[in-house]
Amino acid sequence: MLESKAGTAPGKVKVWKWNGASAPTVVGTADTGDSGSVRGYSFDAEDANTAYAFGVGVSLGKVFSINLTTAAATEVFTITTWNISGRTGATKHTLGMVWNLEHRKAGTDNYYVLSGTVSSGQQPLDADGNNTGTATTNSLNGVLVLKNPTSETATSGAAVVSAATDSSYTTAVRTMKTFKNAAGEIFYAAKNYTANPAWGATPYVLQLRKIN
Repeated sequence: MLESKAGTAPGKVKVWKWNGASAPTVVGTADTGDSGSVRGYSFDAEDANTAYAFGVGVSLGKVFSINLTTAAATEVFTITTWNISGRTGATKHTLGMVWNLEHRKAGTDNYYVLSGTVSSGQQPLDADGNNTGTATTNSLNGVLVLKNPTSETATSGAAVVSAATDSSYTTAVRTMKTFKNAAGEIFYAAKNYTANPAWGATPYVLQLRKIN
């Protein structure tokens, strides 16, 4: 079991071992940040001895793998911004609040699926990749899929497989689950949360999409 810690152990994930009829025992506490509660974490569907977590505090944007035998946390890559190409050129996005993080493997490729508010602001780039000075703070809610990311490729956009940040998600995607069939095809199901602003409730949207 993974337990997000706060209070006296902020930014940490406690790892528990299930012992059948006996009481569970604590393996240790993985260090994935320095403040707040870790929201984005999950067991690795590809490796029973590994989990993943998205850091907070000074570790914000860092994706960690957690060894479930030792509770040791190892940084895999960092993502604070990501680029995506469009009809009018590339746009740099600042990553927002991550609620879910899952890892899937297909052959030698590693996919990381993040959901929540995947962009808290956009900055159009010129042909040379420089900021144009017309940044916005409009948030985008959805799912961000990265293939074989490193800190560099996540920022350059080379790792971005898809950014399901379409306008149908009016609120953060807080529910997301990945699936893989026998042929190695990976899918995710995602749903946003509902809110009740003064002008009426925002709608639920549930989508199933293929990744690879």
